[in-house]
Amino acid sequence: INDLRKQYEAKIAEKDIMLQADIRQLMQRMPPQEVLAAAHELRETFQQSKKALQEELEAKIATVRSRA
Repeated sequence: INDLRKQYEAKIAEKDIMLQADIRQLMQRMPPQEVLAAAHELRETFQQSKKALQEELEAKIATVRSRA
C-alpha cells in the first residue's frame, strides 16, 4: 500500500510540474489578460486529473486490502 501511495504521489507531482511549465509557457506566448483564463483552465484540468488518480489509488488500495 505504501508503494502504491508513493507511485501515485509521484504521478501527481509529475503532473503538477508539467502544469507549472505549461503556465510559464503561456506567460511567454500570450497577453497577460489571456493568461489568467488559460491558466485557470489548466489548473482545473490538473485538479480533475489529480482527483482521478486519487480515486484510482483508493480503488487499488481497496483491492489490496480485500485480498489480505
